[in-house]
Amino acid sequence: MKKGVIGLVALVLILATSCGKDNPTNPTTTSSSLAGTYTLESMTIQRGTTTITVRPPDLSGTLVLTGNRYSLTLTVPSEGFKESEGGSYTLSGSTITFRSDGGDSSTGNLSTDRRTITISDVSEGIRSTAMFVRK
Repeated sequence: MKKGVIGLVALVLILATSCGKDNPTNPTTTSSSLAGTYTLESMTIQRGTTTITVRPPDLSGTLVLTGNRYSLTLTVPSEGFKESEGGSYTLSGSTITFRSDGGDSSTGNLSTDRRTITISDVSEGIRSTAMFVRK
């Protein structure tokens, strides 16, 4: 499987730090009720026994949900790195599955207050978890 943008950013951050469908059982949560802009609060990256957590301003990002589409942008300013992807998402209970237009997929979880989305990805032995919050 190709690397998703979350996995790609995790890889960039590890390199940088080493160098210096709505669910009928939950009718109140629909794609339209999730629409909005979510801002990256933190990303935790685990590789082997090493874990780092990165927050703004070292890493910034937005996740925008509209209808059943998403766009995701992540930036590592100190590395001059900016990556974006878009695609579709489906909702099943509190689980959100993101499928990029390029075919990659990641799974996210929606908090009970419907304000926080946590996306996890594993790529090349690196586990990354990004937390986005709607303000």
